[in-house]
Amino acid sequence: MAIEVIMPVLGAKKLNAITPWSIEQFKKLRREAGRQAATINTELGILKAVLRKAREWGRMTSTPEAGIKKIPGSEHRTRFLSEEEEALLLPACPPALQRICVAALLSGLRRIELVNLRPEDVDLERNTLRVEAVHSKTGKGRTLPLGPRLRAVLHEALAVRADGPAVFVTECGKAWTVDAFGAALRFYSRRVIAPIGPHVLRHTFASRLVMAGVDLVSVQELLDHSSIAMTMRYAHLSPDHKRHAMETLESRFPGKSPANFHNTPKRHLLVV
Repeated sequence: MAIEVIMPVLGAKKLNAITPWSIEQFKKLRREAGRQAATINTELGILKAVLRKAREWGRMTSTPEAGIKKIPGSEHRTRFLSEEEEALLLPACPPALQRICVAALLSGLRRIELVNLRPEDVDLERNTLRVEAVHSKTGKGRTLPLGPRLRAVLHEALAVRADGPAVFVTECGKAWTVDAFGAALRFYSRRVIAPIGPHVLRHTFASRLVMAGVDLVSVQELLDHSSIAMTMRYAHLSPDHKRHAMETLESRFPGKSPANFHNTPKRHLLVV
């Protein structure tokens, strides 16, 4: 929901007129209107972003959104592709869309990072891919190693791009935009599975890493998450991670078992 729609519901025409009470009333009204918790939380996120930007620009000094909590119960299953869905999706895509989708599945790059990837960011000799800080959500650059399949896709993309400034181009030879990438993927995915956005490809990359046994810290680094809490959404996909942790702990104490604990000499207290 756009901010011009949120403001009337808040009962305020100016940002300075927004109070914590009006935000709570907004949440109440939206629930009464039958909106899902996830939708309301998204709207609150938009509002918070606007208020933060207003303070940066010196338009307001108060922090009415401080302490406002999201509505619980909005958690939803992280959507990712199964191998069967991938096998249906990729052949249904035109070559240009297929290339950028495969790159997303094999790198986990955000959509904005994919469409802004430049030829100089790809080093096929060293088998690395560089994401510049300006396109990273965390504001930090990072370098990713290239596997054989990802390297082949990038090599093909560089060969067909002509003189374009970006690695990935459309069938018309123009650089992809975020909106064009999302619209094309939704259009072609709808034909064979269900409409999905580019974020599903990133989720698929992360989910497959975790299911393959890759530790969450490494997944966090590859995804460029600012905190491990963001990566924890994939933890449930590794059903053995808790068992492995417990087994690792017990392996540090070889030869000990509950059966022989009673043979441990008792220590007598010193009575003074």
